[in-house]
Amino acid sequence: MKLINRRGFTVLELLISLAFASLLILMISTLFLMNVNSYNREDIVLELQYHGQVVLNYFSDRVMEAEGIVEIIDINNIDSLNKDSEIKLKKVIFRTNDNGVIFEVKPNNKFFYGEGIAGSAKTEIADYIESIILKPLPSGKNFLDADGIEITVNLSKRNITESYNTKVFFRNKK
Repeated sequence: MKLINRRGFTVLELLISLAFASLLILMISTLFLMNVNSYNREDIVLELQYHGQVVLNYFSDRVMEAEGIVEIIDINNIDSLNKDSEIKLKKVIFRTNDNGVIFEVKPNNKFFYGEGIAGSAKTEIADYIESIILKPLPSGKNFLDADGIEITVNLSKRNITESYNTKVFFRNKK
């Protein structure tokens, strides 16, 4: 009977194949982590985009029907109704045909909406608000006499920032 020569792998061959497999796993895991990070970043951008669009839609839908601004307070609690340059918004109240609308940025980076011409906004609309900047339109007019406003919404989440803006003119300005 003939003996079959069963030769195994040498230690050197095993080490080389182990190093090659480790390198292959490292490359695949790096590619996987890059894709996961990219997905997470895009997910945050989409979330910020959603919240920014909600804010701009609320402003646009309600401000278009407004007659003008009743009260506007900046982040330093200063009444800015007679100001003719941009401000960082804390609270604004618009007069409408039926009553009024209130928009407010609260300290927890949340944006709120309410109805009336006095008081505080109570309905939460959006998160991640870093700031909302309002500017009277046309340039040179103050908020009291403005024909509209330019709205810039700055949002931030996990060191990712996005900014969105629009211009809205008062349809019922008298």
